[in-house]
Amino acid sequence: MRQRLALASALVGNPSTLVLDEPFNGLDPMGIQTMRTFLRRFADDGGTVFLSSHLLAEVAHSADDAIIIDHGRLVTAGPVDALVRNSDSFAVTTADADALGVALGRRGATVTRSGHDQLQVAGVAAEVIGRTALEVGALVIDLRVDGDDLEGIFQTLIQTQEIAS
Repeated sequence: MRQRLALASALVGNPSTLVLDEPFNGLDPMGIQTMRTFLRRFADDGGTVFLSSHLLAEVAHSADDAIIIDHGRLVTAGPVDALVRNSDSFAVTTADADALGVALGRRGATVTRSGHDQLQVAGVAAEVIGRTALEVGALVIDLRVDGDDLEGIFQTLIQTQEIAS
């Protein structure tokens, strides 16, 4: 109820900009959905919402743009969908990991075994992975972009910054 009361107080006077710190904390799933819907409508109606949150999955669902800051340093800024699309590494689950890994390696992919039936594949497009699997008869159970969520991207960017420092 505090979150809702704080939001109601912020809306007094019909502001064009909202600055919210951790607005999803303490909300139940229905409250999160209500808050997400409200903020999206506020922005769609021409308002600006600055949102600070450690709940990156909610930021990904709610925000158009993201700014990632680590220890006071700007790591990256831009549209959330562009951050997600920039990954070129895939997690592949297949019972035929050995055969698929070898075949993908022959096509120039960098392949790392990350579990019994898990491969990490970089350097080729998802289409190449699919076509190669078809050619070698490997059944792909799951194929997804690594770091295809904002939390994974955040971790990758922060680790890259630490290595560069």
